[in-house]
Amino acid sequence: MDDFRGKVVLITGGSSGIGLALAQAFAAAGAAVTVCGRDPGRLAAARGGGVEAIACDITEPDQVTALLARLQARHGRLDILVNNAGWMEERDFRAAPLDGAALAAEVAANLTAHVQVTNLALPLIARGGAIVFVGSGYGWAPWARAPVYSACKAGVRAFAQTLRLQLANRNVAVMEVVPPAVDTPATTHRRVAKIAPERVAAATLAGLRRGRREVFVGEAAFLPWLLRLSPRLAERIVGRG
Repeated sequence: MDDFRGKVVLITGGSSGIGLALAQAFAAAGAAVTVCGRDPGRLAAARGGGVEAIACDITEPDQVTALLARLQARHGRLDILVNNAGWMEERDFRAAPLDGAALAAEVAANLTAHVQVTNLALPLIARGGAIVFVGSGYGWAPWARAPVYSACKAGVRAFAQTLRLQLANRNVAVMEVVPPAVDTPATTHRRVAKIAPERVAAATLAGLRRGRREVFVGEAAFLPWLLRLSPRLAERIVGRG
């Protein structure tokens, strides 16, 4: 996929951070972009410049079905689905029992919804299309302070791998984007080095053009090598970071 002009793109969680940067990058490349999210204020700010913003809670299948029906009526197909929505909570399981509803909500937003959205969107995705999952370095080497989020991102990684095998004969690409800490509203409290969301967006489009299975951005590029050479060292460096 070396030309995004006229491509129909749906980005979940596209009203801020990485999702908004992706929307702007695809739109600048000539794609017809739709983003969805739950925050009306952020959605309003995301509209314009070739980007349509629609309110949708991706943890609610009925809302996702309505969103996809709207895309089908307008475009007749979907070329690129970007599963980006999600959020991270730092949780200390030494304080268990924790709030079960909060734990379930985090899993729903970061894993279950990606599976459901992909399942509902697949009939619309044309041959030669692509499904992108915005993962995390914590899905490869978990962070001790975010156990649920890390587990969800590891699940996203496994789902992407199996989906890639199942869709091989349909000529639908499946790509995982693996960024390090990104400078977004959700990470303002963290005193760590961060990269700009625009850098993640640029790497994502480049990865699609090159047919990559995984795209590691910034410092995350060292993860595969570190995990191969010394998994325990990776666990100490990332897990306690």
